[in-house]
Amino acid sequence: MKPINVDRQLNPPYPPEEPNAPMPLGTRRSLGLRAKFVLFFSLILVIACSALSWYYVEERREAIAHNLQQLGTILLTSVVHNEHFQYAGLVAEDRDTLQQFIEGLMAVDDVVYVVITRSDGTVLAQHTKGERQSSSSLLRSLDHPLYPEPQTAQQLFHSSSTLPLTTRISFSNKPDNRFGWEEIVYDFSMPVLRTTK
Repeated sequence: MKPINVDRQLNPPYPPEEPNAPMPLGTRRSLGLRAKFVLFFSLILVIACSALSWYYVEERREAIAHNLQQLGTILLTSVVHNEHFQYAGLVAEDRDTLQQFIEGLMAVDDVVYVVITRSDGTVLAQHTKGERQSSSSLLRSLDHPLYPEPQTAQQLFHSSSTLPLTTRISFSNKPDNRFGWEEIVYDFSMPVLRTTK
């Protein structure tokens, strides 16, 4: 006897797979209102934080530069108006006296170099801590001395000004590389005027 459903398969085949057609442009899912709000709020937060960070860095930079200028002015003015420096150091050109004043100034962390010159441009005494070894380090190297150009103080040789002249000087670490870091140094120069007693 023949089974009734012999010709019929027990497991019917799956319907044939049809290729997925791309969805029309109008039916693509767009961002919901909540996602748009989160993106908009995140964008505002990033812009606000960036602006506040830039403002804080600029304010700190200006405050540090202002404090540095005040310190340089006070140090230079106090040395120039010191009678022992004027007469023993400059008039008599005593090298030991000049060296004592230079060592006193170089003991201040923010002082990078000291140069004492005559009115004709001849250097009487000078000392430097050198250039910084890298942009991430405050250590200086005497292998690379750091001095200003002689023209920086030229205009003061025949000046009768009693106020220090402040010059902002930029020293590049690598002159060949335009992307090398540079150090900003404030140069304070002032003529020493002889006063009649």
